[in-house]
Amino acid sequence: MRLLGWLLLLVCAGMGAVAQCAVPQMPRFRIVDAADGLPSSAISGMAQDRAGYLWLATGDGLARYDGAEFKVWRKNPADPGSLAGNSLQTLYIDAQDRIWVSSEGGGISVMDAERKRFRHFRAAQQAQMSNDDVFALAGRGDEVWFGNYGGAVHRIDADGEITRFDLSAMDDGLPPSHVTAMVTDAQARLWIGTPEGLAYFDGRRMHRARLPDPQAGVYSLAWVGEQLWVGSSSGVYLRNAQGQWQTPAWSPMFAAGNLLWSVADVGDGEFWLGSEKGLWRTQAGRPPVPALGGDQSLLSGRNVQALWRGTHAGLWVSVHGRGLAYLREDWKRTAAFKPAHDLGDGIYCAVAPAVHSGGLWQTDAAGRLLRLDTRTGEASQTGWQHEELKGMQSTSAQEDSRGRLWLGNTDTGLARIDLATGELRSWPPGGSDPVPDYGAPDWLLEAADGSLWLSTMGVLQHRELETGRVLDTFAGDAVRGLVSSEVEQLGNGPDGRVWVAGGGGVMGWNADARRFEPVRGLQGERIYSFAFQAADQVWVHRMKGLEQWQRSGDGWHRQRVVEVAQGLPAMESLAMQMDRQGRIWLSTRRGLWRIDASSAREQVRNFGVRDGLSSQEFIDGCLTMLRDDVLVGSTTDGYVVLLDTAMPDAKPFTPAMRLESVSVLREGARSELASDGPVHLHADDRQLQVSTRLLSFGDPLSNRYRSWLRGFDSGWVEQGTTSLREFSSLPPGSYSLSIQGIDPMGNVSKVHSLQLVVAPPWWRSSWGIALLVVLAGLLFAAVAWSYRRRIKARAHWQLTQHKHELAEQASLAKTRFLATLGHEVRTPMTGVLGMSELLLQTRLDERQHGYASSIQSAGKHLLRLVNDALDLARIEAGKLPLEQRDFDLQVLLAQVVALVRPIAESKGLRFDYGYDPDSPRVLHGDANRVQQILLNLL
Repeated sequence: MRLLGWLLLLVCAGMGAVAQCAVPQMPRFRIVDAADGLPSSAISGMAQDRAGYLWLATGDGLARYDGAEFKVWRKNPADPGSLAGNSLQTLYIDAQDRIWVSSEGGGISVMDAERKRFRHFRAAQQAQMSNDDVFALAGRGDEVWFGNYGGAVHRIDADGEITRFDLSAMDDGLPPSHVTAMVTDAQARLWIGTPEGLAYFDGRRMHRARLPDPQAGVYSLAWVGEQLWVGSSSGVYLRNAQGQWQTPAWSPMFAAGNLLWSVADVGDGEFWLGSEKGLWRTQAGRPPVPALGGDQSLLSGRNVQALWRGTHAGLWVSVHGRGLAYLREDWKRTAAFKPAHDLGDGIYCAVAPAVHSGGLWQTDAAGRLLRLDTRTGEASQTGWQHEELKGMQSTSAQEDSRGRLWLGNTDTGLARIDLATGELRSWPPGGSDPVPDYGAPDWLLEAADGSLWLSTMGVLQHRELETGRVLDTFAGDAVRGLVSSEVEQLGNGPDGRVWVAGGGGVMGWNADARRFEPVRGLQGERIYSFAFQAADQVWVHRMKGLEQWQRSGDGWHRQRVVEVAQGLPAMESLAMQMDRQGRIWLSTRRGLWRIDASSAREQVRNFGVRDGLSSQEFIDGCLTMLRDDVLVGSTTDGYVVLLDTAMPDAKPFTPAMRLESVSVLREGARSELASDGPVHLHADDRQLQVSTRLLSFGDPLSNRYRSWLRGFDSGWVEQGTTSLREFSSLPPGSYSLSIQGIDPMGNVSKVHSLQLVVAPPWWRSSWGIALLVVLAGLLFAAVAWSYRRRIKARAHWQLTQHKHELAEQASLAKTRFLATLGHEVRTPMTGVLGMSELLLQTRLDERQHGYASSIQSAGKHLLRLVNDALDLARIEAGKLPLEQRDFDLQVLLAQVVALVRPIAESKGLRFDYGYDPDSPRVLHGDANRVQQILLNLL
């Protein structure tokens, strides 16, 4: 079997005596620094508020951490409601959830519970404040106490009134100095420490308290584990609830030069201590030991000023110069270290479990065989050493049932050590029965029939266990049943056959037919690893997920699948093991995965760098379960991983989840919306974003979220690790958004609900509908008025047309009448003119001749009038022709005079006629028209 490599000598508890534990205790801290948004690594105080946020007083402002991001408050000279200064010296959160901080030379600032503005207490405005250099803050009930330079202690009551207490004025007073530390004990006594000594306030007055060393100055105070911890210039002192002082034997370790700054109680009598020279652990009175962790340079010699045990037992550590360190509550589950004898290159496993004696077998660079105890980390020499094994690159190992250790390696190919006698036998290349010339064995397996199987770059070899003689070799030959030359895993099946997992599924060895045959039901798609839960139950892993199969009859039938929907990504596995609780462990290049399929709802958890592993990429096939429930593997960076599978998970809890922000894209800009009530959205709002944060700090980047917008989604929408839900646009209406968070341990938050109201477009609102009704009415009225106007105009046009037609008909009738009249008049006039013409030809006297001439002239004139009437009719018809001819003007004038003179004389008028002799005699034109014009003028 392919197994793990390398182990580091390590005392389990690391505290004097050797303790019995499953794995060596090596705390590995997760660092949060400037790259994550931490404003400064100089952290003077830490605390968590009621919501679960972690607050930090830093050298560059006040920071709030939610596990993924920092929000920082700093001084803004233009805003009086901002911080008084950026260099903060202490931090305290009171019973009302207000944040109190003091800044260098800036007095005290308190942030309201809404986390918006600061109120300041400065000596210039507060007569009771002695100065603005505040070094300590504490609380006593609803009161806030602070101490500053000069040895004065101040109380701020609920109304904001300040009362000053001078320590030098009390009985047996302390010499003037500055207050360095303050804390309240279980009896509501306020303890005050200064470089000159210790005092306390009992609710009525101040008292001086004498330390075992009266000359010791006090620099830190902590009420932890029902004891008052005092960090002084001469060491550490403890005061119990009965008022008795204790001086630990290791007290001088924390005297001047390594002053104790902070203490955290993690239970079971174990304490973490932060000092000028690093982080320490102590338990049950044992001397503290440095907590170096996997990276010894992380905490070694660095100033640790503040510690905070989180709400859910995680430990926060301020590391000056590095940032903020976090240690998970279940850190003792895992140990990861790089062995002194690094025999691998991050590709192969090197050493086997000691099946009979327990622990692990390892060969070092000198060719010696060592047995390593995984409980204590102790290494013992077996006494066996071989030149042939010096500098050997081990690739696989297997202890057989006869007490012999088989080693696959790149030098001899295959070797075997008798663990009882130390005898070494090898089968090198070029000798008898060598391994195939494709590389060193990467899988070794003792079969149920007492033979040995090995795999070398996909080539299988079958050997006798006693002699090592080669019985058969398989190179992916389809005739022998193997459909793929790539071997993912070798193992003994429950049917007594050797199983080979690969590209064709699982193939089983048929000894009688001397060939591999598909395991019925498990053939087909590639299988990467398998493990047996019982003789008739097997788990196999494929790309699509983890499958449980049950044997029935002569075949296997699938019972259940754990896949992406249950939180297991689609990926290749490198090895599989099963613990005593029936949980499956998969090593992958994405870390170690644990699948608990014992319940109806499978629980999937990933273990990675944040759980103490040095790398998330495991070596192919390098995973084994020891007898003491310790899972052993190796990662590609050369580290060994030990994981205590029997250690219970941290106690379940309900993590807090907070709504960070609600914003929309409004009028081209991102706008934040108030979320303390129903969120009202405009009809034209776009890209609604709802950001939440699950305040579970164990592995915040692996926290998962889901949401359900009722009225829009059909069910819960899994968001993965994305805490932001975005909606491009929502139809008008009312919605309820439910949001929930789940941390990697399966702890589920309460469902947070947010009400959303999306306004309809204006034309669908009540006032919009009313306006549209009014506009529709006005439009109808306008259309009706326009229609009526059109009807009226049409009637007027029709009337005009009718009148025009009547006029035309009247004109036509007049024309016809005139034509008829002219015809009727011309007939008798022709007779009159003819008779007058005949009469003038008779012998008449002058008077008679004149009368006859007048009759003839009048007749001709009447005939011209008739012609003129006919011409008028022609004019109205547009058919009047003009005569163009020469005429005698004097003759025409004489005719006009002849017509007019009788009429004038009959009225007793004298009629005179004159003619200019220079006038032209002949004109060209229409003589009749000219004559008519002259008659009209006269």
